Amino acid sequence: MSSSNRGLLFCTLLASFALASPLLANIQIDFPNGGESFSVDDDVTIQWTVIAPFPTQDWDIYYSTSGASGPWTTIALNVPVSGSVWAGTVHTYDWTVPSAAASPTVWVRVVQDNSGLDFEDVSNAPFEVQGADVQFCRGDANADGGFDIADAIYTLAALFVPGSPVLTCVDAADSNDDGSFDISDAIYSLSAQFVSGAPVLSAPFGACGIDPTTDTLDCAAFAPCP
Repeated sequence: MSSSNRGLLFCTLLASFALASPLLANIQIDFPNGGESFSVDDDVTIQWTVIAPFPTQDWDIYYSTSGASGPWTTIALNVPVSGSVWAGTVHTYDWTVPSAAASPTVWVRVVQDNSGLDFEDVSNAPFEVQGADVQFCRGDANADGGFDIADAIYTLAALFVPGSPVLTCVDAADSNDDGSFDISDAIYSLSAQFVSGAPVLSAPFGACGIDPTTDTLDCAAFAPCP
C-alpha cells in the first residue's frame, strides 16, 4: 500500500472512530476550561490543543451563557490557521469579553473547521464573567421588574430546590443587605411586604441603582435595569 493510501486509510478510520465516539474530540480546550472568573472588558486568551491532525481550514469560536449545549453566540468565525495543526500543537485567540457575556455560568466552544468532518470541544465546566457596575433593584430576586411574594419564593427555590434557575444577580436577592445569601433574605423580603412597621429594604430599592455597600456578592446581569 502506498504512503498516500495509508494516509487516506488512517484519516478514514479516525473519522469513523470519532463518529462512533462523539465524546472524543480532535481538539481540546485548555483555557478557559471551567472555574475561572473574569470581568467584562477583560482580555482573555482562549487556548486549545490539537489532539489529532486533520486538514484544518480555519477555526470557529463561540460562547454560551445558557449551557454546554448552547445556544451559542459567535466570538469569531473563519479564524485563520496559524502554524502547524499536528497533534500537540497549541492555538490561541484573544477575546475581549463583551457585556453580553456577563453571567455566573459561561462556556466556550471551539470548532475545528475541516475540509471534511468538523470536530469541536466545549469547556469542561462553566466559568464566570462579572458585570461592571451592574444596576439592580434590591429584593427583586427573580428580576421581573417588581417586588412581591414571588421574589421570596424564587429565593427559597434557588437556595433549596435542586435544578432551580441560577440567580444572575445575587445582590438583588440579598434583601437584608448583610452581604450573604441565605434564608434570612426570604424572611426579610416577606416581612417588608406583609409585616406592619418592618424595615424597608436598603438602596437600591424601588429604582435601579448600584450597590452602595461592599460585599462578596455579585450581579452579573439584571434585565429590568439599563
